[in-house]
Amino acid sequence: MVWHRTKEASVAYDDLLCAACSGRVVDGGCPTCLVTRQSLPSAPRLPAGALLVLAAVLALLLVLADHVS
Repeated sequence: MVWHRTKEASVAYDDLLCAACSGRVVDGGCPTCLVTRQSLPSAPRLPAGALLVLAAVLALLLVLADHVS
């Protein structure tokens, strides 16, 4: 399978600057920023429980790796 990256897919939305106020769009410093920020797709977020499980698994792996060596 070949993945084609589009120009839109490679943009980091955190880095977009507003032409009206010269601030970051994600900060919402002016009405233009607020409208644009609402139209941006939101990044997928992991639930807190998943992050805790991931941290616990990593900690367990570190303990097991230290115990074995």
